[in-house]
Amino acid sequence: MGAGFTLTGRLGLRAERAWHAGAARWWLLCAGSAVGIIASSAAAFEWHRLTDRQAVVRQRIGAAREALELRRRSIGIDRTPPPRADFAQRLPDVADVQPVLATLQRAAATAGVVMVGVQLTRRAASSEQLARADMTVSMRGGYPQLKLALAEVLGHHPNATLAHWAMRRTAPAEPLEATVVIGIWAAPLPDPLAAVTPSAGSR
Repeated sequence: MGAGFTLTGRLGLRAERAWHAGAARWWLLCAGSAVGIIASSAAAFEWHRLTDRQAVVRQRIGAAREALELRRRSIGIDRTPPPRADFAQRLPDVADVQPVLATLQRAAATAGVVMVGVQLTRRAASSEQLARADMTVSMRGGYPQLKLALAEVLGHHPNATLAHWAMRRTAPAEPLEATVVIGIWAAPLPDPLAAVTPSAGSR
């Protein structure tokens, strides 16, 4: 009977230890699950917090852009690109020949070019064409000297252009005889239709 009691006691002891080991594993499993749930909840909370912060930042950026646009409108800033400037607007109102002729005479004398004669023809301006004065000049001199005199004129008068240049030599030892046509331009007349405003009766 003593041996049976000892065996029963040992079995009970083993069963108790097994129960305690199972309980410990169960508590560990519960603790691990709780830690996972807490970590997931913290991550979700952080994600929602970042999302809300990004939404606030977007709202502030949108409000700042609207305020800047209102500010531009209030001070009259026009964001449309300016119209391209027409070169005719920079031309003088009259095709004045005298300043161009004076520059040519001075440049020719400095370069050693002889001016033989000058002829002048004019074309009046209209609302659809520029005014123009053609100055036909006969000159005599070396090729480099002729180029130097003409370059002086064209460099000092932006409304002057070289329309024609012809050269010939009568003899090998003679200087070149050149005929040049210098065009002097002026602005066109204003468009009469642009100044007409609709009357009250036509509206």
